[in-house]
Amino acid sequence: MSKGDHVFNNVVSKLRGAFLQGLSGYLRARAAAPGARGPWAAGATMNAGDWLGTYAPRTRGALDYFTSHPELAEKRNRLQTSTYQGGDVNNAAYSLAAREFESAVGSYFGKLATLRRGAESGNRMLPDVARVRRAFLKMTQAAQDPDARRRLLDEHAEQPAQRARLERDIQAVEEAMSWAWGRCEYLFRMQTIESLTV
Repeated sequence: MSKGDHVFNNVVSKLRGAFLQGLSGYLRARAAAPGARGPWAAGATMNAGDWLGTYAPRTRGALDYFTSHPELAEKRNRLQTSTYQGGDVNNAAYSLAAREFESAVGSYFGKLATLRRGAESGNRMLPDVARVRRAFLKMTQAAQDPDARRRLLDEHAEQPAQRARLERDIQAVEEAMSWAWGRCEYLFRMQTIESLTV
């Protein structure tokens, strides 16, 4: 699996960047609202990551999952062929999918900024969370290089033990990736819950 196989490091970067940018705008909007106090007043002076750590720890944990989960970080990075043949990071389909994801995240935070405390408000966010989840899944699918697995295994055709270990690692990474959309949904659900209960 080369860097072009799923470009999951790039996908994670897009997710974190879009989320933190959207959250920063959201915090500025809440801080500018009349009568802003407590965590919302703090949002005017804290960066988004620090604000999450202080006021939304479950959301912070959900965001950190993408860069700390063994299959999505350490093991994923080891599964690279020696030659970069991807080229798909900048293809038109991936670029379009990444822009659609960023748009969905921006729309989510824009709507969240208009809501106030309460479970009923949280329910109003469910379609927006689903839109973000679908856009994330589309982005991860657009970043795939279907020939990467074959290239990696071909490099180790003469080493059966190494090839068997690689096949196990590939399966573990693919299983983790297949559920990453669920972790994306969980991230935005946690953001909704914690924002509307602070």
